[in-house]
Amino acid sequence: LVETIERDELELKSTRRNGNASFQSLKVASSKREQQMNEWQAEATIQVEKLEEEMSLLVNEVDRVQREAADGKNSFRQELEENENCYEAQIEAMKTEYAQEQKALVDQAEQSKQSIKQLNVEHDNEVMELKEKFEQNLEMGQQKIEQE
Repeated sequence: LVETIERDELELKSTRRNGNASFQSLKVASSKREQQMNEWQAEATIQVEKLEEEMSLLVNEVDRVQREAADGKNSFRQELEENENCYEAQIEAMKTEYAQEQKALVDQAEQSKQSIKQLNVEHDNEVMELKEKFEQNLEMGQQKIEQE
């Protein structure tokens, strides 16, 4: 019985040693896994921070490009309006100039018409004077012929 108890105690001690060794192995393995998990989590945190920073930079870049596009669009729209206003002003100026030229031509034509009327009146007066002189000369010529 003593031998059996001693043997059982030896087995128990051996089992305890083996259990302690296994437990220590598990503890070391668990500690290594926890350390590995912490390293992975630290790397993941760093990568997430880098990605968040890159995302922030991209968002800022997109905002900048959108602002530039809006500014360019507004600038183009403003330039287009300025050109349209300029063209409208040029068209109005050309219309005004054309109207002035037309009026000048109409006035010139009216003056020419008045001048022609005046010349016709003067011509008619000259013709009448010449006719009267011719008739006087004719009459004088007939009187001279009659006297001779």
